Amino acid sequence: MRKITQKTAGGGCADRSCPATWDTSDPDWVGIRIKRPEADDDLTAAGPTPGDELTGFIPRAILADWASGQQ
Repeated sequence: MRKITQKTAGGGCADRSCPATWDTSDPDWVGIRIKRPEADDDLTAAGPTPGDELTGFIPRAILADWASGQQ
């Protein structure tokens, strides 16, 4: 079982309610909070989403912040 351990990118949300990346207890996995798609978002190019996954959106800047911290 994976456990969220600490926020790694996506500052500015004291209540933890915004897109972000998180370290986990399993170094092979990164936790990501994403924005759910809205009714008019077109996800067709991503193909079908399996039942145990979620396709959504995260600001590119958050991923860049996360990547810059990975040395």
